[in-house]
Amino acid sequence: MSPASYLQPLEALGGESIRNLHVHVTDCYRVWLGVRGLGRTIPKLKPESIIDVQEMRALFAATDLLVHEFLHRGQITKIARILGTIPPKMNLSKIK
Repeated sequence: MSPASYLQPLEALGGESIRNLHVHVTDCYRVWLGVRGLGRTIPKLKPESIIDVQEMRALFAATDLLVHEFLHRGQITKIARILGTIPPKMNLSKIK
């Protein structure tokens, strides 16, 4: 895909581009996990701040680390419950 195609807005999709949708996906993870889960202040991304696929890949890689951590926390909690242990409630914003 050409860089121009990656950035090209399509009116049939409300003027969105592939880049804009990628930014939206990473923002959903960053805001949900970072703000709601960890209590951090995370500014919303502006699509125009990402100029190419390489920058988007770097953003996804950073976001994936956060998602990966929460995935395993959920798995550990589920295993503990299956084994009969009720894990304590976690207020993720207070974890240091």
